[in-house]
Amino acid sequence: MNSFDKQTGKHIPTNINNICAETDLYTLDDNREINNDILAVEKIYANFVEPRYQKAYNLLTDDTVFRITDEQRIKIIIGILQLYMRNPRHLKNGVAVHTTEISKQHLAVTEQICNIHKDIKI
Repeated sequence: MNSFDKQTGKHIPTNINNICAETDLYTLDDNREINNDILAVEKIYANFVEPRYQKAYNLLTDDTVFRITDEQRIKIIIGILQLYMRNPRHLKNGVAVHTTEISKQHLAVTEQICNIHKDIKI
């Protein structure tokens, strides 16, 4: 796997142990036209994700289809998951679960660091 260093313009070999070190991964450049479009995410869903639901629905309700390809399976999964993720209750619950888990991990790491510092004698 390679990552791209925006500052140097070079591709860098990396591994799964250090790929999450990027900051501002989802931050858009200030001078991009999309920054001024408050419906940018909605448009992406409307133009890319939601049309896949109709394809998935048609596939699932077609009585002549007995086997599906991997590509069709992906369309079905995306079609169903986008409905799930767009439901505010599920999205809110998902965020709450992740927030709780991240808080637990943060607390555990903080305690470990504190214990390490207690053991260090200067």
